[in-house]
Amino acid sequence: MNSFRFTRTERFDKRLNELDPVLRKRILRKLQEFQVQVNDYGIDPRFHNNVKFITEKRTWRLRIGKYRAFFDIIGNEIKFTTILHRDRAYK
Repeated sequence: MNSFRFTRTERFDKRLNELDPVLRKRILRKLQEFQVQVNDYGIDPRFHNNVKFITEKRTWRLRIGKYRAFFDIIGNEIKFTTILHRDRAYK
């Protein structure tokens, strides 16, 4: 079973810190759940129910309510690059 290392960019953290604290806590909880599902339960992150590959942007996205967390898979690392409200995510 593959074990992935989860990291976040400064841009991701900056955007996350701009959000309401309650929303920020919910998003961090969802990211933790995603990490557990991938590493502890062996779910391939590319085939997770809330994950989709965005061809135009050449990146993956994780749906978290009205927000989209974008990430890249580089070897055994999942690097979250940014988070955006769904209204802004695909522009």
